[in-house]
Amino acid sequence: MHDANIYTDTLSRLLGLEKWIEQNGMAGYDPYDLRGTTLYRKVRAIRGGKDLLSLGERLAPVLIRRLFSVKPEVNPKAVGLLALGHLTRFSATGDAKYRERAIACLNWLETNSNKQYSGMCWGYPFDWHTRITIPRGTPSAVVSSIAGWAFLKAYRVLKEPRYLDVAASISRFFVNDLNIDRSKNGSICFSYTPLDNFHVHNVNLFVAAHLMETGNLTGDFSHRSLAEAAVAYTLSEQTPQGAWYYWGNPDNHDPHVDHYHTGFVLRCLDRVCRVGGGMQWLESLQRGFTYYISRLFDASGLPKPDPDNAYPVDVHGCAEAVLCLTQLQPRFPFSASLLNKTLQWTLNSMQDKDGHFHYRKYPRYSIRIPFLRWGQSWMYWALAEHTANMRFTERK
Repeated sequence: MHDANIYTDTLSRLLGLEKWIEQNGMAGYDPYDLRGTTLYRKVRAIRGGKDLLSLGERLAPVLIRRLFSVKPEVNPKAVGLLALGHLTRFSATGDAKYRERAIACLNWLETNSNKQYSGMCWGYPFDWHTRITIPRGTPSAVVSSIAGWAFLKAYRVLKEPRYLDVAASISRFFVNDLNIDRSKNGSICFSYTPLDNFHVHNVNLFVAAHLMETGNLTGDFSHRSLAEAAVAYTLSEQTPQGAWYYWGNPDNHDPHVDHYHTGFVLRCLDRVCRVGGGMQWLESLQRGFTYYISRLFDASGLPKPDPDNAYPVDVHGCAEAVLCLTQLQPRFPFSASLLNKTLQWTLNSMQDKDGHFHYRKYPRYSIRIPFLRWGQSWMYWALAEHTANMRFTERK
């Protein structure tokens, strides 16, 4: 397909998703909302309960949520992602409606931040069960970083100083309220929430990227130093093949590489390279990107969930593939062909006629539930970035 036709088709698909989001609003279901309920945990604990719940989630995801009294909710992460998409659309088109939508999202985030910590922060609107239980509303480094990315972009695009003030407030939460593991060699790792001491590479780099960019803009170079130390920790754990496991040492009891968390690490590392001027990090970025494109896609452009499996394809992985390849293509021009194939595969295989994107695709069926935080908001930002990039390229 000719580039102009790809742009027209992608823009049409983006507008279809945009219309769906307008019609359905910012409240939605989430893959993890059901799992946070007491009833879910009780059913899962009985014999056969785990398989029964898994079947219900695959075959009747909306019905099972209604049976368990789970209601659609506004998720701060989705709001941050939508803000990013609106800001990108405003930059690309100059259409004031996107500016208004972005400001509405940012205002919601400011109003609904958790007020119990050193700075602005946000969490998920459900209990989240990992190696420990994270109660509803507990501020998360990832959610707060996505919000921070939106406020920093708003500061650049809308030229409003108060948005930089919010970004600086988020930095205070990271530095004062997250747990920081300091190693003897000077590297550090930021925790996921104030309640844990997890070592998770994508989380660590989300925080590092925010501190690096905000510190540069505010002149707080102590935050830049912390960011550099966090980057050092994650780079020290890159495998010889160029990958990063989800968990970092000493927590890495189950080595696992997946698509979207790898994309997070690469985009955050690219971001710190750009804002931090760190030539010392480029070799790791190159090796990581080479691993990513060679092991986490198949020949058709399908974004594989992990290096050894093609299915199930997850909408989150698809969105991250488009985002990651779009962001890094200027640095790695050879990835343009893969980006086009992945984009076309995603649009043709994952998008519904009504504009929303399906949750997961298996070889013979799809789970079509439109999770807003997990799928629609990520795809909106991804397609907004890609169409903006294509439009800019055409103008050059």
